[in-house]
Amino acid sequence: MKNVLFMLLVMFALSACQSKDSYVKEFCDFVDEVEMKAAGYTDKDWKKADRKFSDLSTDLYAKFEEELSAEEKAEIIKLQAAYAGLKMKAGVRDAAKKADKFLDGLKEGTK
Repeated sequence: MKNVLFMLLVMFALSACQSKDSYVKEFCDFVDEVEMKAAGYTDKDWKKADRKFSDLSTDLYAKFEEELSAEEKAEIIKLQAAYAGLKMKAGVRDAAKKADKFLDGLKEGTK
């Protein structure tokens, strides 16, 4: 319980110190990391990434929206679109794997 409270306190302290510049950089770094690792993501990894994406694109965006320039807002929109594209690509890849497994099963059943 003490560990959880300590982690919450640390997270609160870090978020209180966050600036709009660090927010934009964090969002960019997050999307870059997902792009590098997406091919190996499991469902659990995607759920974790989705939570982080939601925090970055809604909660933190709302916190800094008034301070963001038009260029920074455009950058956030690009990052959101990039993440959506990565998710879509991963979904297509997953569907293709499932289809291959299904077809392999059909082939095995006809032997």
